[in-house]
Amino acid sequence: MLNLRLGGATALFVEIEGTKGVVNKPYGEAAFGAEFGYGMGQEQNVYLVLPLSVHYVPKTATTMVMAQIGVQFDIPIRSVPGLYLYPRITIGYSGAITGSESTHTGVVTPEFGIKYVLNGRVNLGIEPLAIPTLLDPLHGFALGMYRGTVSVGVNL
Repeated sequence: MLNLRLGGATALFVEIEGTKGVVNKPYGEAAFGAEFGYGMGQEQNVYLVLPLSVHYVPKTATTMVMAQIGVQFDIPIRSVPGLYLYPRITIGYSGAITGSESTHTGVVTPEFGIKYVLNGRVNLGIEPLAIPTLLDPLHGFALGMYRGTVSVGVNL
């Protein structure tokens, strides 16, 4: 499968060198992405996924890029052919650029979505729940975000 996604995101919590807190003035982010998935298993309902996401924060002119690998499980809704619920977990690299400064972290993203496969070929989806969490244990940094997206794609 090959899907393109578009949506928004906001920061939820941050931890910097032992200081924890909820973000009390959340900022908006634009979220864009593409993902490739390879179906496995007898029913091809388990996918190895390779998502690439870009978040842009207009308030700080920060661009974040996340390259990950993970697994997605399609759970068919038998009463509606072509409708699937899916949990997904991915892990990978995240880089952020603000002006001339850059930050490099790991990222873990649990996600949940709904997709409809039209004629076995076209994917239409909504992912109302994704929590990308950026982690840098060497510098004591963690940032959790909420992300919601819609997607369109094809099964190859």
